[in-house]
Amino acid sequence: MSKTRKTVLYNFSGTLFDKGLPLIIGLLASNYMNSSDFGIWTLYYQFLLIINAVCISSLLGFFNRKFYEYPISKRKMYIYNYPILFLMISIVTIFFYLFFSDTVAFFIIEILLVFAFLIYNYLSQFLRFNGQDKLYMILSMVRTLVFGLLILYVILSKGVLTYLEIISFFLIGHIPIIFYSLKKINFTRAYTNSEPKEFISLASYGLLTSTTGGIDKFAIVFIGNSTAFLGVYAYFYTIATATNLIVEAGKKIFTPLQFKSFSKFGKLQKGIQKKINYFILFLGFLQVFLPQLLYWFLMKLNLVNDSFSHYENPELLILIFSIGFYIFSIYHFINPKLIYYKKSLLMSCSLIISIVIYLILLFVTQSNSYIGLAILKTVLLSLITIFTFFTLKLIKLNVDK
Repeated sequence: MSKTRKTVLYNFSGTLFDKGLPLIIGLLASNYMNSSDFGIWTLYYQFLLIINAVCISSLLGFFNRKFYEYPISKRKMYIYNYPILFLMISIVTIFFYLFFSDTVAFFIIEILLVFAFLIYNYLSQFLRFNGQDKLYMILSMVRTLVFGLLILYVILSKGVLTYLEIISFFLIGHIPIIFYSLKKINFTRAYTNSEPKEFISLASYGLLTSTTGGIDKFAIVFIGNSTAFLGVYAYFYTIATATNLIVEAGKKIFTPLQFKSFSKFGKLQKGIQKKINYFILFLGFLQVFLPQLLYWFLMKLNLVNDSFSHYENPELLILIFSIGFYIFSIYHFINPKLIYYKKSLLMSCSLIISIVIYLILLFVTQSNSYIGLAILKTVLLSLITIFTFFTLKLIKLNVDK
């Protein structure tokens, strides 16, 4: 097998294990949870993703640009601007626990999981950039297997899963990765004040990006719906995101190639762009049919919780979500150009405008139907992609020009 094919195989397998964790919870473990507990998990997981995006967007923005500037012996997981980083984590955490969390009793486990999750995601990027794709696959597999086996044990022993068990097992699954990462992490003082303006801009962009993914969940609860209502919404949302496995695999394959091309040639090579275009076309076919097939399969196996299966229009709801997610998948292959050329502020403006429009529509319509909320979500994702695309054109960063 060629080196390229091995890289693709390792990255796809690693991504499969990575994204397998939330899918295990969303599609399988949810059958053994009450809808309220699943709603609580949904809120916490969005908080986790927001923290991750704020930190990882800024860290990896610097890491991606600087990685190839270092000699091999000095390539480490540098923690750039860590005083700013910890301040941002504290602000997001305080906000979440003041307004959205009813699980303060589990605070220690939840916060430990935040740091474990951050370390894992930084390590994943480091290994891929360092050509250690096989090791990335192995570590992601270990994390998923540990979590999955613990979940299976509880299901077989008592037939019911709780929110506390989910977050505890998720944390335990990260322990091997944390130990491996300790020798890679570097808090070099030289990087405590490295381009702080750009760092904060990237962090803000990460906050806005993750808010795009989670604003609907928080808004649903904020306008007065229960966590049980959110649990049903989140279940069908998760079904529609099944193709994220493919999207993330594509990102992990193409993002290093894009940044390497920008770094060496100042532009994206036509061959890479052509492969990305073919990948996006293939993804469109999968996004329409795979979630529908998955839901049908789960129903046939009686793996859908009663509180979810009683909903009247599941296929239409899944289709509406799928359209939005496909449009948004295109966005992921546009933004590396803007990140490389330090245009994260413009990306942030596109996100802010889109989110404001979404919130106005939500509060004007006061929609409390699943179909209505799914349509609003699709509008949000479409606006972000369209605004970002035209931003790219306006600043003339299209490599074909």
